[in-house]
Amino acid sequence: MYDIFSKEKDLKMNKAAILVTGTLWLITVYQLSAQSLLPDESNPGFLFITEVGFLKGTGNVTIEDNQLSNQGVGARMRFIAGYYITRQLSVGLGAGFDGYFDPNATTFPIFIDVRSYLKDARSTPFASLDLGYAPAISDRLEKGFLVNLAVGYKVYLGIFGRKSHLLPSLGFNLQQIKRNRQTINSQFPPQLETIEDSFLVNSLVIGLGVEF
Repeated sequence: MYDIFSKEKDLKMNKAAILVTGTLWLITVYQLSAQSLLPDESNPGFLFITEVGFLKGTGNVTIEDNQLSNQGVGARMRFIAGYYITRQLSVGLGAGFDGYFDPNATTFPIFIDVRSYLKDARSTPFASLDLGYAPAISDRLEKGFLVNLAVGYKVYLGIFGRKSHLLPSLGFNLQQIKRNRQTINSQFPPQLETIEDSFLVNSLVIGLGVEF
């Protein structure tokens, strides 16, 4: 009787040992697989960013010789394709669509995007600089140069692959807007003439992007 109980006890212990060993083996395989999917290179190769932003006007705007307080708001969407030159510096080309309200204007900027990362890590603070120009590709899309400075934090997600990150940011956007308007001159007989207005729109920007 004692031998029977002893064998049953040994069998249970063996099953428990096999279960624990198997569990540890599965955990080890998972960790090794995760490490193979996520190599030491935190910022390798190409990058692609999709970003949306909210713009809040700041300062003054001078339109038609009238200086007005810039209380306008706006929204934008940007797409950037770039490459990590080093593991803490990337350079890319971007294009987007910016809509301003009060003053009303729409731009389609094309720009160079430069990003510097504080640390060689998957999650790290960063600073970005965009320099570009908005060509007048239609009567409703105004032209002018663009400067955008921002600071943010690159948050590692890892849900769509090893390079997926969330990019919240806060920045300052300077957009020159040139647009044509028609007016009647003071000559006799009066004639219709086209005048080009040029003004600067300063905005604070709250941005949220996703990097792949």
